Amino acid sequence: MRVVGLSLLIIGLGLNTLGAQAQDSAQICVRLYEDRGERGVLDAGDPFITRDVGVNLANAEGIIIETALIDDAPTGSSGRVCFARLPAGQYTVSVVSAAYEPTTDSVFVTSVGGSAVPVVFDVGMERLMVELPPPTPALGTLTPAELRFAVERVFVAGIGSAVVVAVMLTLGIILYVLFLRPKPQPVPPRNPYAPPRPPLRPDTGTMPPVTPAPMRPITGSMPPVPPRPDTGQTPPVSPSSDDGPERP
Repeated sequence: MRVVGLSLLIIGLGLNTLGAQAQDSAQICVRLYEDRGERGVLDAGDPFITRDVGVNLANAEGIIIETALIDDAPTGSSGRVCFARLPAGQYTVSVVSAAYEPTTDSVFVTSVGGSAVPVVFDVGMERLMVELPPPTPALGTLTPAELRFAVERVFVAGIGSAVVVAVMLTLGIILYVLFLRPKPQPVPPRNPYAPPRPPLRPDTGTMPPVTPAPMRPITGSMPPVPPRPDTGQTPPVSPSSDDGPERP
């Protein structure tokens, strides 16, 4: 009996293990192709996309649980991105890319159970074209109309530049006159009673000649003084007006 019970227990554990493995064996795959015909259907001439595309996998609550790039996927050479060993439940698959634009649905909601058969979604995409500016033609390859248009543009640009320069120059002169020009210093009034100033002589750069004064000849002797006669009287003194009134 013990042997039979132990055997039944082992068999039950094995069945539970197989059931758990079956529940975690679900798989979701996305197959990417370049929809050159823009028909939304995988045609025979449409190549698979092997780079520049990412796939996000979210659970039933909308939380992203896995992210994969086609560049790094093991099955990326065949245009597939797969998420394996998924528990049973509901999932949302979304395809994102900066180099391609989807031509079909790129978001899918699916539920998986314990089946080992993968759920595959085909997503068609077309490459985004980057518009480059047209090359500037050489001057010798311009038509007469294009050459005339180019000359008119240059002429208009020259007139606009001249107007701008004239306006800036006028504004600069106005600002200088109003704010930057130095103010003249006031001249003090002249004293009318001041003597006139002598006229300035022109500077000739030479010294004026000096005329020497005439010198008297030196004789070496004094001129004779004639003697006065002695009369024995005192010469009269004439009265002066400063001495006061005359005495009687």
